[in-house]
Amino acid sequence: MRLLKSTGTLVGITFVLLSCSSSKVISTEKIEVTPGVSNSELYYRFVIEVKTRKETNFKSISLYSEEIKTFSVTDVLTNLQSDSKKSYPKGIYRLQFELTKEKVNETKKDILKLSIKQQEKTILLTLKIDKFKTVKLR
Repeated sequence: MRLLKSTGTLVGITFVLLSCSSSKVISTEKIEVTPGVSNSELYYRFVIEVKTRKETNFKSISLYSEEIKTFSVTDVLTNLQSDSKKSYPKGIYRLQFELTKEKVNETKKDILKLSIKQQEKTILLTLKIDKFKTVKLR
């Protein structure tokens, strides 16, 4: 902004960036978990972080076109966890689910589909895994 000397009025230009998306995926992560107990089996944990700008219902997650029945939703700010059955205010949320080794196809690329509902509109987000790590429990 600048002040014009001759008139004494304040002249300014404001830029407004509008985003069509009311939800943004921050990250997607696949974690290979090796249990420390010898009779336990390897499993995979998938973590999706989503930033929402409106009240949101997380409807479903699918991997390889198979729907994931249960997943947890954690508010990143408060670290409070719940199931996916309720409506959430705007914020950043971490969605997590686990699958056994048999249910994860090693030859296919991991394509996740997240279905959310905001203001009576259903939005389908297609995601690729952007991080992979291995964790060995003790």
